[in-house]
Amino acid sequence: MNNLREVNDDILKEFIEIRKDSISTFDDADKEYCHYFDTIMNEVLKAVPEDKQDYIKMNFEVLDKAFNDYLEYWNEKFYRNGFCDGVEIITGCFEE
Repeated sequence: MNNLREVNDDILKEFIEIRKDSISTFDDADKEYCHYFDTIMNEVLKAVPEDKQDYIKMNFEVLDKAFNDYLEYWNEKFYRNGFCDGVEIITGCFEE
């Protein structure tokens, strides 16, 4: 068995990709914890002089991408390690 904790093109990677697409299944309690960069950015842009808005918008886009990359990394790590821990527990039950 390969090391499941290594990130490869495997079934767990496919599962994580599918989970990313399930945002539309969020209920109201889940949506309470979503981040709304567009709303925040628009509110900030209202208070910024017009000549600085492009700069501020560009930085918000960089921040949004970095934040989403960060969440993706930790979500994959969480799912992968949880899955691997479960597999180790199950296989440990069959070892003598």
